[in-house]
Amino acid sequence: MSPTTSSQSRPQSVNFDLSGRVAIVTGAARGMGKAVAEGLAACGAQVVIADLNGEQAEETAEEIRGTGAAAVAVKADHTDPAAVDAIMRTAEAHFGPIDILVNNAGILSLYSFVDMTMEQWDHVMNVNLRGPLLCMKAILPGMLERRRGSIVCIGSSFSSRSSVFNFPGGGPDYVVSKSAIQSLTRCVAQQGAPFGVRANAIGPGCVDTPMHAENQELLATMIPYIPLNRLQTSDDIAGTAVWLASDASSYVTGQTIHVNGGMIMVD
Repeated sequence: MSPTTSSQSRPQSVNFDLSGRVAIVTGAARGMGKAVAEGLAACGAQVVIADLNGEQAEETAEEIRGTGAAAVAVKADHTDPAAVDAIMRTAEAHFGPIDILVNNAGILSLYSFVDMTMEQWDHVMNVNLRGPLLCMKAILPGMLERRRGSIVCIGSSFSSRSSVFNFPGGGPDYVVSKSAIQSLTRCVAQQGAPFGVRANAIGPGCVDTPMHAENQELLATMIPYIPLNRLQTSDDIAGTAVWLASDASSYVTGQTIHVNGGMIMVD
C-alpha cells in the first residue's frame, strides 16, 4: 500500500502565535498572573492586566509594553459585576473583541475544617468562584457570537487528589472552591463547544509565588512529595496557559491539566 498524501495524514503545524488576539488576565499584577500575561504577550497577544492592586497592575503593563507588546492595566475587583463590566469595556476600547480569558485571581486558605469560620468560607468562595463566574458570564456571549475563544481557569491539583489533607494544600474552603471552578469550567466547555469556544482549567501544585511569602517553610516540606523534586515557578504555569490559549490546543476542551511535577501520582 502506497503512502497517502491526503491533507488528513499530514502533520498539522503547531501554532502558538497569538498575534492580533486580545487577552484578559485577572490577578495579573504579580505571581502566576503576571507570568501568564507576559507569556501571552510574548506570543503576540494584546493583554489586559486586571488586578485589585492598580499600581502593581500598571507596573506590570509598563514592563510588557517595554518589550514592544501591547498591554493596559485595569484596577478592578472581579467579584463586583460593575468592575467586571469595566474590565471588558477597557479591553474592547483599547484592543477590540476579547479572544482569551485567564481566570487567575484567587486567594489561599490554610484553615482546618474545625477552625474555619463561615465568614472565611464566604470570602474564599466569593474570590475563587464567584469572581471567575462573573468574568465568564460577561465574556462568553461575545465569544459564542464570534464562534471563537479560549477560557483558562486556575484550579488546583489539591482539589483532585484522593487524600486532600495528607499534607497542607489548602483549607476546605480553598479546595472546595477550586474543585467547583474546575467543574464550572467543564460546564462552560460543554456550552461553548458547538460554537468553537473552548474552556479548560490548570491544576497547579506547589507554586512559589508572592502569595506564599509567609509560607516558605511549609512549601519546603512539600518537596519530598513532588516527583520532580522542586517547587513550581510561575513560568511552569504560564507555558501551559499559553498552550491552552493558542491554536496548538485547538482540540482540547473541558479538561483540567495538572501541572504539578507529578504530585498527583503521590497519595
